Amino acid sequence: MAENLSDSEDLKINKRKYRKLNEKGLTKGGLTISLILHQGIRSKDKQLIEDALTLNNKVIIDESIKDLDITECCDLFNEIIQKIQSNPMRLLQISNWFVSILEKIAKLTNINSKYNEKIIEYMGKFHEIIISRLSCNNDLINLQSILDLFLNITEENKIMNNLCETISTEANSALITHQIGNMMDDLVSEQSLVDSTDEDISDDAYNLSEDDNISKISSKSGDSEDE
Repeated sequence: MAENLSDSEDLKINKRKYRKLNEKGLTKGGLTISLILHQGIRSKDKQLIEDALTLNNKVIIDESIKDLDITECCDLFNEIIQKIQSNPMRLLQISNWFVSILEKIAKLTNINSKYNEKIIEYMGKFHEIIISRLSCNNDLINLQSILDLFLNITEENKIMNNLCETISTEANSALITHQIGNMMDDLVSEQSLVDSTDEDISDDAYNLSEDDNISKISSKSGDSEDE
C-alpha cells in the first residue's frame, strides 16, 4: 500500500515537474522526457506517454529511451502503433519515435529472441497502417486531380464570365451610341421637315402677296382705261 502511494506521489510530482520545466527541460539531454516516459510506461498513463510523444527531436528521443528494457520498448512500440492506427496522419509527427524505438528493439532482440513474435505482430499492424496510408494517399491524389479539374473549370468559367461582361458592356455602349445616333437623325429629320414647312409657308405667303399686288395693279389699270 505504501509502495502504491509512493508511486502515485511520484507520478504527481513528475507531472508537476514536467509542466513547470516543459520546453526548458526538453533541451537538457532529454532527462525530463525520459522521466515522464518511464513514469508513463510504468503506470500505463497514456496522457504522460502522449506528452512525451509531442517532441520529435531524435537526439533527445534516443537519450530518453536509452535505459528502456525490451518489455518497456515493446509496450512503447505498441502504444505508438495504436496511436498511428487511430490517426495515420500522426506517423509524420512521431516518425522519429518510431525509428528510434525500432533501432532500440533491434539491439535488444539479439539476446531476447522471445520477443520476436510480438515485434513481428506489431510490424504486421504497421504494415496494415502503411497500406491504408498508401490507399489514402491514392484517394487524395485522385481527389487532387478532381479538384484541379474543378479549379480549371471554375477559372475558365470566370474568364468566360468576365469576357461576357465585357462584351455585354461594349454591346450596351454600342446600343446606347446607336440609339443616340438614331435620336439625332430623327431630330435632324424633324428640323428639316420644320424648315421645309416654314419655307413652303413662306413661299405660299410670298405668292399670295404677289397675287394681291398683281390684282391691285390689274384693278388700277382697268380703272384707268375706263376713264
